[in-house]
Amino acid sequence: MSIREWSKEFASGFGIIDQQHKEIFQLCNTMSDINNDDKQAHINFLDGLIVLFTAHSDTENKLMTDFSFPLAQFHIGEHNAILSEMRQLKQQLIADRLYQPHKRLVAFASGLINNHIGIDDFTFFNFYKNREHALGQHFEGRRCEVLSASNTHIGTGRIAWVKQGEVEITDLSSSNMPVKLNDTVKISSFSEKKEAQTFVAKVYFATDKTVRLFNATIIQARNDRRFVRVVTELNAKMRLGGNTTSYPIAIADLSLGGMMIKTKEVLSEGTDIIIDFDLLDKNLRQRCRVMRASIRNGEPNVYGLQFVSMRIFDSDKVHAYLFNLQTQSRKRSID
Repeated sequence: MSIREWSKEFASGFGIIDQQHKEIFQLCNTMSDINNDDKQAHINFLDGLIVLFTAHSDTENKLMTDFSFPLAQFHIGEHNAILSEMRQLKQQLIADRLYQPHKRLVAFASGLINNHIGIDDFTFFNFYKNREHALGQHFEGRRCEVLSASNTHIGTGRIAWVKQGEVEITDLSSSNMPVKLNDTVKISSFSEKKEAQTFVAKVYFATDKTVRLFNATIIQARNDRRFVRVVTELNAKMRLGGNTTSYPIAIADLSLGGMMIKTKEVLSEGTDIIIDFDLLDKNLRQRCRVMRASIRNGEPNVYGLQFVSMRIFDSDKVHAYLFNLQTQSRKRSID
């Protein structure tokens, strides 16, 4: 049973990275068929994965440094943590201290493919593809979300001004995670014309309500101006963080920037979740952040979600789906 097959939706823009990803996918899919009780085969799998992922990390780390990716050090830290976990799993396996080893390794391999390669890596790939975009002054006055380098929600604010790579954020909401000098933060916002930008920058001035940033660099840019939020009736599943348990949800509306969902589960604003849903005969797995929450006694709770680091391939699928719905709506209105 395969964990997940490599396809063009994982294309990074770098041939060597794609080849390394394919080799990691192939090894993980082979591992899933190992006999549950074959200890040596599981050890051999981890040995092979450590070799492949070490080479992959070295390549990606160099590319991030060469292209001056603002979150390079954070992403390098993720690579080191994953390699450390691999070595720890191997030692636990050798010492017979790994509970249900086959199930644990399948879960680890699945997380590596779906979360790290499928989501986290695309923060860099999207930066690479959008590195020529300029920071837009037409975002001045717009509401924005402020995130840490690790995508933790800090608060919301308003972009007061943008000039020559510097940005001032005012009306910053209170947060349990204050912004400090020299912090690297992410800012996500939509312009009046539905253009989306996410950029990273360094903090050089910070108070409780105002931060000023420099070296602002675009890591994601989209033009959503032709599309609005469309009402849908889609059934989907939701996962919380590293939890493997899925919860049923209903997607009530959808746009290129996010979605509104209904569920009986209780979520807090700023929570990151994974949504699995089908569009145009294709399964999409997308990390989202809860931006608005409406808790309703006796009825499904309603949440407004924002997409986090959506891959270009997945964005195109949502784009096509929304276009089809709008086209059908126009035809019905003409008829």
